[in-house]
Amino acid sequence: MALRLEPWLLYSHGKKKRSKTFYSLSEGNYHVSDVREMRHRMIYAHSHGWLVLVDQGECWLYNPSTTDEIQLPNFPKGHCAHHFSNCALSSDPKLEGSMVMFIHQYSDEPRFLYCKPGDVHWTVATVEGNCGSCGDRIYGYRAIASLGDEFYVHTVCCESLLKLQFNQFDDDKVVDDALISKIRLLDTKVRRPNCPRTYYLRGSADSTSFLAQLPSRPNELMIVEVDYGDHIVDDDSIKDIGFKGVGLYMANFEQGRWEDLGDLPDDCAIFLGSHPDNILVYNIPKEDLDAGIFRGNTVYFTQYKDGDHLYAYDVREKSISVCRLHCTNTKHCSEPQWILRLCRIHRRIKTPARPSNDAGGEKKKEIIMSSSLPEGRCINEGNPWCDIEIELLSRIQSRLFGADRSHFRLTCKTWQSAFSTTTYAFLKPTENPLARCRAHRSPILVHIGKDGELVNFFDPKTNSTTTLPLPGLKGARIDLPSQLMYDFEGIAFSSPPTSSDCTVLGYSVAPILALFRSLRRGQRKWTDSSERMKGIQFDNSFTNPVYHRGLFYFMGKNGNLCTYNPRPKKKQSRTLLSNLPTKPCAASIRRSHLMECDGKLLSVFTGHMGRSLQVYELHQDQGTMTWEEVASLEDKVLFLSSGSSLSSTSEDMESRSLGNKVFLDRFNGKDGVMHCLARRKFYTMWSGYKSDDWCDTKEYTNCAWVVPNFDTHKEEELRWAR
Repeated sequence: MALRLEPWLLYSHGKKKRSKTFYSLSEGNYHVSDVREMRHRMIYAHSHGWLVLVDQGECWLYNPSTTDEIQLPNFPKGHCAHHFSNCALSSDPKLEGSMVMFIHQYSDEPRFLYCKPGDVHWTVATVEGNCGSCGDRIYGYRAIASLGDEFYVHTVCCESLLKLQFNQFDDDKVVDDALISKIRLLDTKVRRPNCPRTYYLRGSADSTSFLAQLPSRPNELMIVEVDYGDHIVDDDSIKDIGFKGVGLYMANFEQGRWEDLGDLPDDCAIFLGSHPDNILVYNIPKEDLDAGIFRGNTVYFTQYKDGDHLYAYDVREKSISVCRLHCTNTKHCSEPQWILRLCRIHRRIKTPARPSNDAGGEKKKEIIMSSSLPEGRCINEGNPWCDIEIELLSRIQSRLFGADRSHFRLTCKTWQSAFSTTTYAFLKPTENPLARCRAHRSPILVHIGKDGELVNFFDPKTNSTTTLPLPGLKGARIDLPSQLMYDFEGIAFSSPPTSSDCTVLGYSVAPILALFRSLRRGQRKWTDSSERMKGIQFDNSFTNPVYHRGLFYFMGKNGNLCTYNPRPKKKQSRTLLSNLPTKPCAASIRRSHLMECDGKLLSVFTGHMGRSLQVYELHQDQGTMTWEEVASLEDKVLFLSSGSSLSSTSEDMESRSLGNKVFLDRFNGKDGVMHCLARRKFYTMWSGYKSDDWCDTKEYTNCAWVVPNFDTHKEEELRWAR
């Protein structure tokens, strides 16, 4: 039986976290054990199947597959293990030259601790001089990694990549059982990628950088930059950090810059933990790809205090999927970690059937196929209906609507496939099924591909996705005066941008200051205004503002609001920051959405994994604002996404059964997911998906609900500044 190193999830739980649960993704099972060598020890790094374990002042190298253990020297005095921020292991510790490197950032001056297996004591090194990139004193590091026998660090001050240079000093001495030395940091000229964040038009509450190597490019260094957004607040049991997307970049040392990697290799996956040291880059064997055990070009990750779910970010389509891990001991584990561990390979690999040498073999196969058909069914051997070309099927189904479309889909699997994946690029504009939205202005979900040219349109009425290549999309817009749009945490229009009274507003909120930038049609410069946050706690919910009755409304994570008046009267303030209304519900809030519906403002709050979804209406009375829960939407339909949230009616959706429903930017397979407020469950209209939460679904990070506008405009209407 073959053995192979594969990614495993390691959970620590029980009294003093002495129990360990090892979960195999490839096998889908787990086992619990009390590993003596790992009792009370923290994992700081891993490499080539080895772990760096720390307990108070002691340190070991441990291989969980072979149970080999290597004792390292005790840490010198004044260097507590809890003050280590980063760690890296250069190579297999049984190889010559292997080194363990810690970063100690507790003091004002960060230090490096390093040693090799067999050393008597640790070397404590301080940095000589300031950062060669910005000239300032280095006060912190975001990540550390090795490239062969060389170590590199990613700095906090200017987010540049620096190389560590050892053994360049003659004044080394032993003090308190430690070799005191210095390290030079060589500037590689590689700076932070000069590009907008992955989460477009939305600032990031936080970001984490991981340094690693790609197996296909062993002599180069890669940075994985993770953007975070929304998170649950006021809850000690769950803290959802709101993974939003990743940026992948390779260090070009010759040109001194980060190069956008784009996609990962099709046989490569990345596994991220909650700490910058916990990253695995895994080459997926072909048999595992064929069996669907792992997906290439994917980033797998877990979330803090959410040990029973696994998330997967598809780099190419920018979507996040979530599935449940059936592991009973991991539900309340705070920080599961990824390790490489040997796995016994006994999975059956599918092999193509050998052709039969029997002359009657083909005839026998036809008889078996015919006998398996229900009575009254026949096959047109000359031209089977299931063999109709996809293009012709697409043309047929594009002219169907309502019940006829569902009957078309249920004919056979081939026709169902044509229904779900139709590309309408070959149709004339008048034949495009999106044109049906002229009569019923119902929202569709727009998802722009990574290349910015391939656009997906999802119609919830028919549960179909239209894919249109629009190479001119980048230039087909109204150009606004120069402004770094991705600095905004939210942006909104007061009216269509072709209107003469349109105002564009962007904003960003910091703990001390709220900054607003507005631009009226005809203006060439943005107007800035700010408001100090004195005694006010306002955490942005990363959803776009809503223009309502002359004011822009901004949603906070707890349900409080901020308003902005684009045209104040004399002696009237533009901005109003308020803690009212306060948090409307007792449940933890993961996301909050704001929208206008029948002249009123509605908010929707969702909890972790969507287990609570509540709708509220804003009531204003003599300057006070309160949220009142809405028990039923009646004939209203809501549409939620991070880009925009809208409302419609069941009449516009041409289905009374869609009243009191909430559509999300999530999918189960190719079917759109909606939430029924009456039954408090998630459904799809076509498949049998039904769940209390949104497990086994995926969401797109670059999408928005829009109402198609087919109006034509004159050239002067598309010119913003006069």
